[in-house]
Amino acid sequence: MPQLEAQPPPYKPFNLYSLLDPASQAAELERRHRARGSLDERLELLTRGLVAAPYLLSALGEGAGPDPDPRLRLDAFDCTTFVETSLAMLHCEDLDDIRATLDRIRYVDGEVDFQTRRHLMTSQWIPQLVEGGYVVDVTEALGGKRTKRIELVLTKGRWKRRRIARTLELDDGVVPEGTFVLPYISIADAQKMVKSFPSGAIVNVVRADVPGTPDVITHQGLLIRRPGEDRLYVRHASPVSKRVIDEPFARMLWRYTKPRKWPIVGVHILKIVPPAEVTP
Repeated sequence: MPQLEAQPPPYKPFNLYSLLDPASQAAELERRHRARGSLDERLELLTRGLVAAPYLLSALGEGAGPDPDPRLRLDAFDCTTFVETSLAMLHCEDLDDIRATLDRIRYVDGEVDFQTRRHLMTSQWIPQLVEGGYVVDVTEALGGKRTKRIELVLTKGRWKRRRIARTLELDDGVVPEGTFVLPYISIADAQKMVKSFPSGAIVNVVRADVPGTPDVITHQGLLIRRPGEDRLYVRHASPVSKRVIDEPFARMLWRYTKPRKWPIVGVHILKIVPPAEVTP
């Protein structure tokens, strides 16, 4: 894999944390951590300082090697690095501790290497974070009889023939193989039960299983409620808006009803486990 240069930082900072120097960032994170509230209230408060950060594809890397982007940054995100950073911030207030926790979230056994990074959502990221105790899959509990399932069969042949993620170069022994079953709630059903979805959760967007793709999840964000509001929002790094935004969940679901070449079939939900209950 060729050596690459780190991506340049955004033209200018936009979100609160990126306007602060490291000492002020640490102080602000500590202040927000000490605010009383439930897990979902703390998640909303901590990640509020990330809203308006620019969208940057693959914003994080290993700091060296084939992906020299920084292991932690608060000034730019794609959808997954936003969720991962948010989880790490929920666990820690100190920037060094956040970086160490982020490593455990992003890498197998916390080993910082491109090949050990949890690149693939359905076959790596979700099952391994569930196993690690960071999240719980609550899709079926929410959907009940409405719950559907999609099976992703990932083989070496399918990986080699992929049309999506062609630039993702992984060693043969790293690519997961097998059948990975993912529960989901259809977009139509999710629209009917939108008020039943919890805040303090991760929403994953599920697409149809089609040849040439190594995954069925292409986007994710956080379900949050803002103070004084009953409406449920998705706080996410939007490739459409090119920044981190709060989008009403109902509006996102409505957008996903529009016809697409690669159909969106539903949503998958992971409830975030309180940090005190997670064993590193």
